[in-house]
Amino acid sequence: MSLIELELVDVRHSHESLEAYAMLLKEKEKNRVIPIIIGFTEAKAIIMLMNKIKTRRPSTYELLQHVIEKFQYTVEKIIICRFDSGVFFSNIYLQNGEREIVLDSRTSDAIALALLFNATLYIEKEVFEKSAFSITSKDTDLLPMAEEELQDTEVFIEEKIKEMSIIELENLLKGSIESEDFELATKIHNELNKRKK
Repeated sequence: MSLIELELVDVRHSHESLEAYAMLLKEKEKNRVIPIIIGFTEAKAIIMLMNKIKTRRPSTYELLQHVIEKFQYTVEKIIICRFDSGVFFSNIYLQNGEREIVLDSRTSDAIALALLFNATLYIEKEVFEKSAFSITSKDTDLLPMAEEELQDTEVFIEEKIKEMSIIELENLLKGSIESEDFELATKIHNELNKRKK
């Protein structure tokens, strides 16, 4: 089995639907990426984990992390092992030093756990070669972030976000997630990501 190491680059609105998001995974130290379409709930959770935002109560992924740790296991690695009919399939590898357990998983769930455990993310080379594409610059927008025709209020909000400092944006991101305004949280996350580049 030949593997390629990946890193999670970003989560963005899918160009196909505002209800769907694209999780962008990049080949380590190279310029090839794969987009994996995920739902709103999964995108929200992964954005929170990427930004290390803690909720008042454990999320589903944090609960699973506690259960895994309670049994003295850790998530060693994630392998995206198959692509079939537009769906990526993944395996989670749990390790406790003596025993390894392999669990079938949705790729979004596997990556959320990888973020919590700081586990390495891999994809089988054959799967990657079928679905990857090259980008020419780090600054290139990989996918459109929203519909071109926005209402006046949305344009106003986006302009205000651009004017805010990073500290103000981080505070606003926490508040928007706590109030469950995930559309605003996504816009703030995208702006923070641009600034970090």
